[in-house]
Amino acid sequence: MGIIIYNIANRIQFMEQKCVTATCIVISNGKALFVMHKKLNKWMPPGGHVEPNETPIEAVQREAMEETGFKAKIIDTYGPEKVVGNDEVVEEMIRPLAIMLETVNYKTGVHKHFDLIYLATVDHPEGATNEEGNEIGWFSKDEVKDLSTFDNVKKITLKGFEAYERYSK
Repeated sequence: MGIIIYNIANRIQFMEQKCVTATCIVISNGKALFVMHKKLNKWMPPGGHVEPNETPIEAVQREAMEETGFKAKIIDTYGPEKVVGNDEVVEEMIRPLAIMLETVNYKTGVHKHFDLIYLATVDHPEGATNEEGNEIGWFSKDEVKDLSTFDNVKKITLKGFEAYERYSK
């Protein structure tokens, strides 16, 4: 009986878990904002898990504030045109720059992060302090290309620079 319980517990522990996350590519004054991720030891854009009773936009703004001390202003990368529009029961939300399904390997098992990646800016990109004690940095396009991060993060950040140039005016 003990072996069966152990095997069931072991399988549950290593089951794939699916999570909704939100990330923001924050661009201001020609530079992108990154946070040194303590567990990964890599530069990452601000973001994290969407909490219960929270929209992805609320989550990404909360995470940006917690991780960097900056209030992220989300930029609509699709412009003013709407697919359906708003009425008394429907509000069309700002669409993300990209949506990615990311496989993250933890010690306890595999997580699939359904990541909504938004483009954002900040009003005053200097002197923020953050709640989590993270090292933060602003990096130009050229610096992002050589940054210690994942290739997909570099690619989406460079797409963020392009979109920022198009939609932030």
